[in-house]
Amino acid sequence: MFLCGHSIYVKSEPYQHSLELVKSSRKLRELIGNDYEVGWNVAGNLDEKGAILKYELIGPFVTAIVEVEAEKMQFGWEYNKIQVTIGNDDKRKVDLLTSD
Repeated sequence: MFLCGHSIYVKSEPYQHSLELVKSSRKLRELIGNDYEVGWNVAGNLDEKGAILKYELIGPFVTAIVEVEAEKMQFGWEYNKIQVTIGNDDKRKVDLLTSD
């Protein structure tokens, strides 16, 4: 059951979109390192109305948490939050919806 849920999360548009933004963020690579891995555990909720997802990025410098909040609209997804918290410091956040 867990693997089925995991597969649904990682194949979802909100997860894939957030991952694209992670991969294209120069600022994020500077903070966590170029050779990061995406953690295998995805937590959250995904249904026909929206998504709230959370997953890890494990870098050579530090581990980070990606948080995604999105609403399913008639013609696609509207993203309210795609934010990365660097390490355990709540003050070090990268907003992927507004940064490079």
